[in-house]
Amino acid sequence: MTTIGVVIPVGPEEHHKTWLDECLESVQQQTHKAHRIVVVDDMAALDTAILNQYRVTHWKAPWRLGVAGAFNVGVAVAHQNGCDLALMLGADDRIEPECLAALARTYEHEGGRDGYYWLNLAYSDGREQALPCNAAAVTPGLWRRTGGFPPQAGVGAPDAILINLMLQKFPKMLIGVGGGVYYWHRVHDKQETLVEIPRGWPYGVVRTIHALHFKEPTWGRYE
Repeated sequence: MTTIGVVIPVGPEEHHKTWLDECLESVQQQTHKAHRIVVVDDMAALDTAILNQYRVTHWKAPWRLGVAGAFNVGVAVAHQNGCDLALMLGADDRIEPECLAALARTYEHEGGRDGYYWLNLAYSDGREQALPCNAAAVTPGLWRRTGGFPPQAGVGAPDAILINLMLQKFPKMLIGVGGGVYYWHRVHDKQETLVEIPRGWPYGVVRTIHALHFKEPTWGRYE
């Protein structure tokens, strides 16, 4: 049976925590139960009573990681605890009850190969999107090859820089999960994607340079 972890980073701002209970409830209602729910407490000072209600793994950051670093840590914790896939879920979003079951079916249909298993996404304002950057499950092998979200991701949307790299270097590892729309993304005036829009042009340059000069992770600085 495919084991799936759900990784939910939570930052220090109030809007990072407002909808966490709803998010966790959507994970609790899955027909294919999560093997591990990892909440990365990125200086959020979370209410442990809520977390205990859902029996999560509560990982407290010793300093502010940011969303990219928090996702990287959460993915590592999920895989260390025996998860074949780690689904990255925003604390202000939710997933449909069949989401993890659809991920498991696709993963098994693909023979358990490494990849970025992306979900169709519905926005709260009615829009839908295919190959969304921020709604996907990843395998440990993919993180080993790409290094996860790079340090450069701190200047913009971290998922966009990873998708850009994969489109250019690892396109066959982008695997769509069909059969429906399983991820629901909340649109609100505090979401980070709205804040990042003014940085779009310089961040596009960063994405291009990162993909152009990318090498798989190594300790050999001058190789």
